Amino acid sequence: MGAFKVAHQYYCDFFTNDAWDEEKAQARVGKYYTEERTDYIRKFYECLLNSKKMNEVGLMYVKHSNLSVRKVVALYNEGLKESKRENPNTVKSRIILCANKVNNSFEDVIYKDSSKKKEIEIDPLELIMTVRIVNDSIYQAIREAEEQINRFVEMFDTSKNKKDYLLFRMPTFAKVDSLSDYEFDCFFEIIRPYSKRQVESVEIAMYELRKEVGYFNYLMTPGVKLTGVDKERRDTLLSWLGISTLDKEENQTEDDLLDFDCEQ
Repeated sequence: MGAFKVAHQYYCDFFTNDAWDEEKAQARVGKYYTEERTDYIRKFYECLLNSKKMNEVGLMYVKHSNLSVRKVVALYNEGLKESKRENPNTVKSRIILCANKVNNSFEDVIYKDSSKKKEIEIDPLELIMTVRIVNDSIYQAIREAEEQINRFVEMFDTSKNKKDYLLFRMPTFAKVDSLSDYEFDCFFEIIRPYSKRQVESVEIAMYELRKEVGYFNYLMTPGVKLTGVDKERRDTLLSWLGISTLDKEENQTEDDLLDFDCEQ
């Protein structure tokens, strides 16, 4: 269908008087509603509706789920003085321009339909808005859809300086208009892990690592007596987190301190 058409078709299922409606969103997503899922949908719409890459008539089309392109074109011209009304084909082409910008930012995702025993290709936005059944295949497709929404927001969000997507403050130096491939590759390797998008990807990945996250939580639980490899791993994690030796000592359990006293 295309993400732009999907945004148009389901707009009224998520908004009331042009304001996000969480109750509607919950009803639209249905049984498998989660705040995380609707947050991605809301993030998509907020970016789309506020992006300077969209024109007025394109936004008008998105917000009128009950109107065809032809009727939106007529509605657009109706709001203008007769002398300023535009050729319907020109107005239509402006809607198509917006559609192409959005649609080219997404690729269909694939999941296995267990009931029909075949693979389904679907627009990622339509999947995350409408799917009512969740299995492992669909779950993975939803994660891919969320990744695509993240990339879309990065490209279309014109309200922020692009440096705002970094997790650290980039120094302000004089602009340089060229860099060798080697210099660029080295620079990129340094900054690559520190984008907000990368952090979101890691947060999503954590949902697949229940056992590992549980072990991390165990290691970080105050009062738990750790020995051997568990203690070494905790110390490694604390060092990675930037916690000083003094901080480690403050986090020692009573048993740790008793063991230390006995060794003395």
